Amino acid sequence: MALAGIPHWADANALANYLAPLIVGSTPYLTRPFLGEIISGAVDADKLDYMARDCYLAGLPMPVDVERLLQKLQAVGVSGSSESGKYWVDFTGLSPNETIYVLAVDERGGIAAEELVVSRVLLYSKLYHHQKVRALEGLVENALDVLIYGEQSFSSIDTYFRLTDADFLAERWNAGGSDYFTRAARIVRRIGARYEIVRALAFSPAMVKTPVEDPIAWAKLKPYVSRERTPESLEFRERIVELAKSYLNLCGSAAVADTLTLDSIIVDLPEPQGISEKTRFYVGNEEMGVRHYSEVARVDRWAEAYEADKSIGYVFAPPEHAMAIHLAARLVIREISGITFEDRQLTLTKIVADELIAFARVLHDRGARVVEIDLPLGAKPVAPMPSRAEVESRFGGQIAELASRFHGYTPVDGPAVDAQRIVDWLTQFARDDVHLAMTVLQSVKYWTRRALADALRIGLQRLAERHSLVQLVPLGGPTTSAEHLKYIFGDIDQTELRLEVRLLSSMEDLRPNVPVVFYDDYIGSGGQSITVFMQWFGRPRTDWKVNEHHVEPLSRGALAKLETCEVNCFFVAGRRDGLALLMETLATMHPQAKDGWILSPSDVSCFRPAASVFANDDADRAQKVFQAAGLCALTEESWPNDKKLDRALGYGNNADLTVFWYNVPASTLTALWKESRDKEAPWSPLFLRRKRVSATGNVGFGSGAL
Repeated sequence: MALAGIPHWADANALANYLAPLIVGSTPYLTRPFLGEIISGAVDADKLDYMARDCYLAGLPMPVDVERLLQKLQAVGVSGSSESGKYWVDFTGLSPNETIYVLAVDERGGIAAEELVVSRVLLYSKLYHHQKVRALEGLVENALDVLIYGEQSFSSIDTYFRLTDADFLAERWNAGGSDYFTRAARIVRRIGARYEIVRALAFSPAMVKTPVEDPIAWAKLKPYVSRERTPESLEFRERIVELAKSYLNLCGSAAVADTLTLDSIIVDLPEPQGISEKTRFYVGNEEMGVRHYSEVARVDRWAEAYEADKSIGYVFAPPEHAMAIHLAARLVIREISGITFEDRQLTLTKIVADELIAFARVLHDRGARVVEIDLPLGAKPVAPMPSRAEVESRFGGQIAELASRFHGYTPVDGPAVDAQRIVDWLTQFARDDVHLAMTVLQSVKYWTRRALADALRIGLQRLAERHSLVQLVPLGGPTTSAEHLKYIFGDIDQTELRLEVRLLSSMEDLRPNVPVVFYDDYIGSGGQSITVFMQWFGRPRTDWKVNEHHVEPLSRGALAKLETCEVNCFFVAGRRDGLALLMETLATMHPQAKDGWILSPSDVSCFRPAASVFANDDADRAQKVFQAAGLCALTEESWPNDKKLDRALGYGNNADLTVFWYNVPASTLTALWKESRDKEAPWSPLFLRRKRVSATGNVGFGSGAL
């Protein structure tokens, strides 16, 4: 072993013995743990190298500011008698009088450290645990399994010292002649030829259909679905392949069944990263002392929650085997653990729902044991879809009336509503459900400009009963719908009112001791309106109800003037529980929060009998139809399924039917306004919702609190 340029290490064995503990996270010098942390730690040289490189080569725009982090890394002395040093005293037996030198990030470099933690989590999600990467890695592991089992040379570590990745993929190991070499070569050639292998089944604890009778069901299943090569995982794959082949043979696909082997499928459930352990480094300096990073920032909690949600297992298979593998895997899982997965997991696979259902029905009719498959939430209906001519013939007169009524809807960046667009929207529903969609359209509370002007006039008349002068302020930033309403006040003949009105463009223009009325077109849960007030009053971001920046904090002068004014809130439409929450919160920030009212409240879901929209026999079915349509419209959102379910019938599942001539509140049925351009689950809304830009320049959605 040549030791060119390394002083004090003439003995190669001594150097190797010194480096080995550092590599595994220990150190020969107990008072200098930073030596091991540089080589194997939470912020080690390897991570700073590969993370930045992998982000760059994969084209992932994630920040890893290596230069900044290196500037802020230092070896900091920690007294053994200090709180931070007690760990090392207890762990190593050092004297409390000794000083231990640890690797620490100066607190001024905290952002760079947070970027490293967050980027590492996202790299696993976007790259290392990406389904295509996992599928290809699984093929490599399958090929190695074959070689290790059948070829003695692949059981020796020497083979792997000589064999590079490129050599393996180029088959420079292939001596030929044996069945094992042939099988392994066939798998490796699939990788080089980009042979397609797809997600046949997705599974995770979050997808388990509840209730599960056995509380340790997932623990029973986990050894079988682990990516580790164990007798249980081998048994799991063997049972799946055997059952899937029987399915294919039963359906007359014997030739396809013959190509299905144990090497064809991959079962992959990645182990959690363990973010808490990956963030065990120090932050601080000699003057202020050091603390564990987890005490300074709780990024590890977010990262672990994110990782838990993204930790999804897959069973991969060739496309021609995917449906049989899917049904077989679900049945084997149920036999092993009693677990049944929700059918919504189908949205994470490459299987078409209606084709799978048809395949399962054929197997059932021919006497096979198969799991029951229902239509997953968000999938397109399997029922026959109507043609345009059929819809126009059946509902032509009603469509013409609706086109005339909605003609004025003019979104900023979308098409207007006409008869053709209404027909397009209706044909997205199953033939037997079109009349339910038509009932929804006929029940929409559509606010024209004239209707809005009249609503504002009524609001001003109510104010005239109590005041002779008021100041009107839009509740939100310059791109919100409240600002848009300011122009509609011009449609009102104020000579009819016994009230002087001052329309303010800025809170800085407030006049002291004059009542203020904050107005908007709609209030839902109240979260967005509350957040606007919190931002005006300078409350910290942790208090905000909605994580969006709408307005800047008021100046001291504006706050001082506002404190002298009675404050009221007025909304054209919305939910009274949201208004009550707003006024209750506002009272904690402003001493003269007086009153709030909604001209046309809409507190009841359109599927409730009290709404008088649907006949009792249709309401439950209509709710299921629009939930499925709403989930389809949300396909492109990278949210957990429970979050999508909470928004499928309008954000908060309020199932409102309010539409303004320029925009739609988010509480309105999602299928009416949300668009999905996903190729497998597209959805075209009737009232495309207007996008707006927040005070920070981020794109959001206007009109209505979320």
